[in-house]
Amino acid sequence: MNHRKQGRDHAGKLGQELVQLAKMTAERFWAHRYINYHIKNWRVDKMSNDNVSIFKEIMGSYPTGVTILTTTDAEEKPCGLTVNSFASVSLDPNLVLWCIDRRSASLEAFEQSQGFVVHILAADQEELCWAFAGKDPDRFSKADWSLSKNNLPVISGSLGVLECKTVQQIDAGDHIIFLGEIIDIDKQDKEPMLYFRRDVGKIPTSWPAVVVH
Repeated sequence: MNHRKQGRDHAGKLGQELVQLAKMTAERFWAHRYINYHIKNWRVDKMSNDNVSIFKEIMGSYPTGVTILTTTDAEEKPCGLTVNSFASVSLDPNLVLWCIDRRSASLEAFEQSQGFVVHILAADQEELCWAFAGKDPDRFSKADWSLSKNNLPVISGSLGVLECKTVQQIDAGDHIIFLGEIIDIDKQDKEPMLYFRRDVGKIPTSWPAVVVH
């Protein structure tokens, strides 16, 4: 009888030890998973942040023109902002696109509008460029503008003006892409504004002259 009791006690202790070992193993396992998960995500986040910084540096070193995009909001008040993420898309039909940050206060106006105007800025419009790049709600007071026959706000003095009807809005990460078809166009004989490394200016005088054949 004593041998049986001792055997049961031994088995019970062994069972308790096995249970405790299993708990320790499980805790270590999940602790290991937890640590690895967060280390991996920290590395991904760090790499992403590094990549974002490099991406910004590269794109900031990519010279572009500068535009101001305008439209009217639900109350038919003019709305606009400075944009350099603009590109031509098609000649037949005439299509252009541009991008706006989802956090922009102007987004709702462009989303509900049926059209927009692209102003290709001239070199002498630097003050206007910065006015529409800021957060001043009264930015149109600094511009000479009027409503066109298409009921869109057009700023005078630009190198080029492209009035467009909105064809498509495309989700693209943290931005929205607007695709527009040109319905009216105007051009003035002026020099363009250039954007390069977070600054704007004229075409360098050392730039090769355009030869017309």
